[in-house]
Amino acid sequence: MSDLRIYSSDLMSRCPRQRQLFREGKYESIAYGALYRGLIAGQAIEDRLTDPEAPSDLVSLVHVAQDSVNQKLEEEGRVLSDAVRPKEIALEVIEMMGYFCDRWDEWMAAQDIEIIKAELPVRWGRVMWEFNSHIDLLCRRKGTDDYIIIDWKWTKESPTAVYAKKHLQLRAYRTAVLCGEVCIDGFWTDLQAQTVECYIGWLPGDLRPMEKFMVPTMIDKELSDDDVVVHAQITQRASMLQEKYAPEIPTPEGCVACQSCAWCIDTTGDNE
Repeated sequence: MSDLRIYSSDLMSRCPRQRQLFREGKYESIAYGALYRGLIAGQAIEDRLTDPEAPSDLVSLVHVAQDSVNQKLEEEGRVLSDAVRPKEIALEVIEMMGYFCDRWDEWMAAQDIEIIKAELPVRWGRVMWEFNSHIDLLCRRKGTDDYIIIDWKWTKESPTAVYAKKHLQLRAYRTAVLCGEVCIDGFWTDLQAQTVECYIGWLPGDLRPMEKFMVPTMIDKELSDDDVVVHAQITQRASMLQEKYAPEIPTPEGCVACQSCAWCIDTTGDNE
């Protein structure tokens, strides 16, 4: 097994150069608004779904989650961008959680599922690489070996069916659950999963149809030819990382928020 680990962010990054620089430790430890909001939302959801001692009222729940995120960022040596407004972001997350709790409870009851774990480590290896990441939420249909992976996304609009089906991150998670291991209570475990369904949970939420809140990906549930495609795509990214082939793909929004921008290119055109 190679020491090269592939993370979900390696699969989803629009700019290979940014990922190469990040993996080399060349990035500013700044947390921007979207990241900060996503961390708080994810922590609030995890607490609400898996911690029986979590506050029952949403205001307290989100404030506890925000305190936890602030502590983690401090421990990692990261600071908030000057543009971040923590109080405003907390209010956004509180509003989101109001929709989320009602919609989730309705969806979970209809699906007849049980929660296995949130922020679940998962791994799945090959000779030259190991895919290593965390699943936002893993559930199981009661009394079966049929699992459900949920990945939370906070975007302006609900993801489309085409995007959901092509989502490489979720496809890699699915293959890892089918072919690899998850870490439960400190032990790496082969779940012997028969099927794995994948959903994108759209966090802003609202009262639109349920399929806009929990977006089915239409990815195959069982092992299929798609796993061969996932193998190939991850192997391709692993080869690019090993060979340090990392072309720049600039975008107006991406470059503004890129934490590695200062290392990307200098005024002479050199990449180092």
